[in-house]
Amino acid sequence: MKYFSSDFVALYNTAVEQYKTDKAEIVAKYDVIIDELVERESFRLENTVSKPFMSGDFVETADGRVGEVIGCPVVIELKRSLEDYSTNLSRYLPLKSEEDEVVATCEGMIRKVVVKFKPNEVELDWGMEEIIHSFYPDELSSLKK
Repeated sequence: MKYFSSDFVALYNTAVEQYKTDKAEIVAKYDVIIDELVERESFRLENTVSKPFMSGDFVETADGRVGEVIGCPVVIELKRSLEDYSTNLSRYLPLKSEEDEVVATCEGMIRKVVVKFKPNEVELDWGMEEIIHSFYPDELSSLKK
């Protein structure tokens, strides 16, 4: 090092490594707590929030692909990815106002729509027997059976 003493560098690096270790432990602890809260709220919402489509309904994507709805689970995503978190953002989204709830629920779309598609020729060549994708309700149009 040209300017920093080796004692400073050693102590600094030790402190940074300890910070990373402590941070990982705290994240792991609170991930468990937050995950349990989200799981309970998801269960409650499964029984109270109406489904945009029923299992067995046929839907069409914006690009014209037709598939069958296999489920509409409640999806609550309040944690940022670890990559986003490493940029000094809070790990967990705030929920202190209605605006925060709008952001967390994608404007109230707390159910995703899981759709099964028949594979196209390329997908069949790759050995895929069915294709399953998840969508927000506003990305799909209902088709009559």
